[in-house]
Amino acid sequence: SSTLSLIFSPSSPHQLPARDSSGAYFLDSSPAFFGYILDWCRYKQLLVDRDNMDWSGLEVVADYFGMEEMRQEVRRRKEQDIEKKRVLMHRELMETLARLREDVAQLTQTFSRGHPEPGTPRFPNYPDPDFPLPGPPYL
Repeated sequence: SSTLSLIFSPSSPHQLPARDSSGAYFLDSSPAFFGYILDWCRYKQLLVDRDNMDWSGLEVVADYFGMEEMRQEVRRRKEQDIEKKRVLMHRELMETLARLREDVAQLTQTFSRGHPEPGTPRFPNYPDPDFPLPGPPYL
């Protein structure tokens, strides 16, 4: 039983929320998040269709209203979203590294021939005693 259901229960020790001028109950909650609370009460499902959902904010609101099952589902979705973003970032990083490897291979081949291709910047010969680079010896 949630805090929200207890507020409106006839046997509840909680006082009913205040009413506005139209007679509707005033619940001090984010309207954007409260819609998800109502959907959960109606359907026992999170009806979320946004890529940029504020899962942490929704988890706080679900916790505030004592919606434990909803809070657990929000946490599960939040963890899925984090994992999805992590996988995407990893893929992008691996693609960038592959492009860098190709660029380094092309530069290595160009400099090993002794002359750069037109439009390729010229770099000083390494190792340069005035500008040592960390790492393994260079070609």
